[in-house]
Amino acid sequence: RFAVGGLAVALVSRVRGSGVALGAYTLAAGILLYVHILLWFYSLEATTVLASTVLVTTYPVFIAAFEAVQGEIPRWKALLVAAPIAAAAAYSANGVEAVPAAEALLSSLSVAGYFLLLRRARLQGLNADSLAAATYMTAAAASTLHLSMLGENPLMVKPASIPYLVALGLIPMAVGHTLLNYALAYLPATIVTSTVLTEPLGAALLTRILVGETPPPAHIILSLLLLAATAAALYPQTATSRLAQRPSR
Repeated sequence: RFAVGGLAVALVSRVRGSGVALGAYTLAAGILLYVHILLWFYSLEATTVLASTVLVTTYPVFIAAFEAVQGEIPRWKALLVAAPIAAAAAYSANGVEAVPAAEALLSSLSVAGYFLLLRRARLQGLNADSLAAATYMTAAAASTLHLSMLGENPLMVKPASIPYLVALGLIPMAVGHTLLNYALAYLPATIVTSTVLTEPLGAALLTRILVGETPPPAHIILSLLLLAATAAALYPQTATSRLAQRPSR
């Protein structure tokens, strides 16, 4: 997934003459992106897709808290982050074991750091596709190194899984994450990442259709509470970008 996304964006970047922006930002962001996916998958192995996804998608809450302290969004909004976090805690107490819940929340913190780093890089005028290509390839390298340390061959993939991996690399990574990366130059990360608020219910719906997994009713109720609380923390958004001038695209 990371390699496919990185190669696809690198090709676009090369065609546009942007190159690949290797550096401290992309190194740290790439590692955080891999940790995010790794911990999320660990969490998914031990709980329902909906429960794990809702906990992971609390990262706009952490980002909002950080940006409130930094003055990028109104400080009073930081008070509202307690509601989603309380909902997530209720999630854990409602049938989700502590370990997968912790893995999901750590995954959320990792991707929050990823977006905040890329926000800083974009504010410094670094190109979106150059950053994305370097970040995804760093995540691919981290994944390869980790699997090798575990004694596993990262290239051993079932042929039937290849189309899905390519699709994951092209759609969520090369298109989805890169578009978010582009927007980070012009909007606070809180606004950009608020687009993930529909992900938990969407994931649960797709899982119900594709694999027949039905989440407990309490999980659905708590996910709606979490989404509502997070949306309340993010809207209305009155902050303006600190960008002094528009960066290169």
